[in-house]
Amino acid sequence: MPGPGWNRSVSPGRIICSRRSGTRSGAVASLFTSDGQERFYNKELHKRQFEYHRGGRMRPARPVPVDNSNIILFQVVCQFRPLDHNRAIRLIPSGTKPISVKSPEKCEAGFDWESHNHNPSWWIHFQSKIEDLFELGITDVWLPPASQSVDKKGYLPGQLYNLDSSRYGKGIELRNLLDVLHMHGMCGIADIVINHRTAGTQDKQGHWNIFDGGVPDKRLAWGAWAVVDNDVYNSGGKGKHDTGESYGAAPDLDHTSKRVQDELTDWMNWLRAEVGFDGWRFDFAKGYGPQYCGLYCERTCPSFAVGEIWTSMSYKDSSLLADQDAHRQKLCDWIDGTGGRVCAFDFTTKGILQTAVEGQLWRLQDSFGKPPGLIGWWPQKAVTFVDNHDTGSTQRHWSFPDDKIAMGYAYILTHPGIPCIFYDHYFNTHLKFQIKELVQVRLRNHINTESKVSIKIAEADIYVASIADRVLVKLGPRMDMGLLLPNERFWKLATSGENYAIWESTTPPTTTMELPIQTHEDVKLDHKSVPNNLPIKVRLVNTMSTKTKKRILEEYPELLDTNIEPTKEFSFEAPHNEENFI
Repeated sequence: MPGPGWNRSVSPGRIICSRRSGTRSGAVASLFTSDGQERFYNKELHKRQFEYHRGGRMRPARPVPVDNSNIILFQVVCQFRPLDHNRAIRLIPSGTKPISVKSPEKCEAGFDWESHNHNPSWWIHFQSKIEDLFELGITDVWLPPASQSVDKKGYLPGQLYNLDSSRYGKGIELRNLLDVLHMHGMCGIADIVINHRTAGTQDKQGHWNIFDGGVPDKRLAWGAWAVVDNDVYNSGGKGKHDTGESYGAAPDLDHTSKRVQDELTDWMNWLRAEVGFDGWRFDFAKGYGPQYCGLYCERTCPSFAVGEIWTSMSYKDSSLLADQDAHRQKLCDWIDGTGGRVCAFDFTTKGILQTAVEGQLWRLQDSFGKPPGLIGWWPQKAVTFVDNHDTGSTQRHWSFPDDKIAMGYAYILTHPGIPCIFYDHYFNTHLKFQIKELVQVRLRNHINTESKVSIKIAEADIYVASIADRVLVKLGPRMDMGLLLPNERFWKLATSGENYAIWESTTPPTTTMELPIQTHEDVKLDHKSVPNNLPIKVRLVNTMSTKTKKRILEEYPELLDTNIEPTKEFSFEAPHNEENFI
């Protein structure tokens, strides 16, 4: 019977999940027979997942997935490699052109929205960037759609199993790229486009609804039954009603169909087990019910998954309204709909931030004193970003102000959430050093999705916030910070740029220990359980005996905080060394 981490198939004899193996390169695909016995899947249909060698060598082992609380995403898409095993950052997907930045230096593109025309192929070209991203600390890379597509960019896919007709390169080149990522400890995130699909043949009525999977057998060979019956595209669909928004450029798939669910699951598991991808980015995820994204993740066990839910924000005339709670509520509802299995791009934060940096920094605080985007409500599931291949690049559908991009990264790389760095911005020579410094600040101070934000001021020309009590962020042109200017005894300037400055605390972090002592007269701290070089912060709690409290008060009065009223719980700090243990 399957063990933990496996999902039982709803129909016997099919791939339902892939798991990591400590003895070979990737995930092992498996299935269960009707009596619940595990056996391997058809080796001919999924041959490479069972081959230990290719070209006389083993494929590299996959990296262990990084805890989402410490991720930074990169597009192509990359995550930062952590300074230790519990910490990381993510960057964003590839395939876009760097926007021009108002700077005395000339900006150069690493790749652009036309990267599908790159010679050699994009899959080959991008391998030259991996070492640089490894040095930066990236852990995950989001790559563009890899299947055959009607459009050159890959977002109108047809033959999903056909990786050799992609304008980004051949299937073998993609596998090699993923191997190099794995050798550097990075995961590959696939751009999953399954809201819609382009057909290869017309039916008798002239509707484009006869699909070819790109393989000799019947996998993904669908007809009108697989298309929703209320599609705005004239597809002649005979399935059920659409469970999301319509996409006018291609037939929308009926995700209520069990066969559609099963065969898309098989294809995604094939991408993991045979090709080498590790996680998913769901394109146009608002086009079908969130429960289906949750279902596909439940069946495929990705290392990381994020959905694109790009909806309109609230405006009055042409001005963005201050209250965008309804917008971020939609993101929360969608995440809930996936069963919490999928993160969402924080479009709320992007929309507010790119308006705020234009002299309206008061927008960066909601009515409850918290960040106004998804990171203010659910930072553990929020993927923040400045731009991507749709909003910026050559498309510029909703681009960040060109001369404020560094300011945008100063915000998302110091605040909770899962920050996503755009390829174009990082490989732009003007921004690369600034982004690298901001990444290091985040890593050094252990900023993650759980980090506390304390906003000190948010006015038109200044924003100041404390992050995790370790980092102080100042945005805006106002130079006079008044009493908010950090004391040089306790803070040092870590990095700065046009209209932003970041300070780090010079005080060693503390660990809080409660002494649940009720009857023991001796108070003894177990210094072995405290991290090295950290002062100990002891909190007196009500569960202590009167004798214990009295002894602490009598023997260590000089260590007590005089600002705490005697009737309340209080604490003292003792230097972390043997002589000061009680």
